[in-house]
Amino acid sequence: SETPDSLEGLRLTIHHRHKREQTHIPLAELLQVVRGKRNARKITLLWSQKRQPSKYVFLAHEQRERFYEIANFFLTRHNDLREEEISVFIGTWNMGEAPPPPNTADLSQWIKKDYDVYAIGTQ
Repeated sequence: SETPDSLEGLRLTIHHRHKREQTHIPLAELLQVVRGKRNARKITLLWSQKRQPSKYVFLAHEQRERFYEIANFFLTRHNDLREEEISVFIGTWNMGEAPPPPNTADLSQWIKKDYDVYAIGTQ
């Protein structure tokens, strides 16, 4: 079977058992699917467009798991965010109650250049 290249036009259809109605939601608006921790049949859907999270309870745990797997497949396959590697420098400096050296070039031996993020703890 083929997989669409875009979520445009795909809809999530929710059948409300007690209300005997359906809700159609564009799948492109789905941001995240969260499994319930206390209830193995519960799932929460987080949406774009500032919509409130939707909570649903499936008839069986297996149904919830199938839905979760399918929804996550579409989310990961069609995610607009790209994963990128970043470099992080993490260091600590025990200053021993002394001020930093007057020449900041002295720090360049310890703090290397060309990192994307620097996290430095002092004490």
